[in-house]
Amino acid sequence: MREFGNYRYHEPPEHHPISEQPIDADNHAIKALCYWLYDRFGAVRPRGPRRSIPFRIVTD
Repeated sequence: MREFGNYRYHEPPEHHPISEQPIDADNHAIKALCYWLYDRFGAVRPRGPRRSIPFRIVTD
């Protein structure tokens, strides 16, 4: 449970797009869950063109 609370993304510099690559540290349980979901349900099929997110929602 601690790993889910610590899952973070890199802070983007100003005027640069947000990276979708998370910080690769202390995420072994999350990766194991992803592998299990992929094995159980298969790959996700895209439904349409990929869109970038112009902003990030921050919750405290």
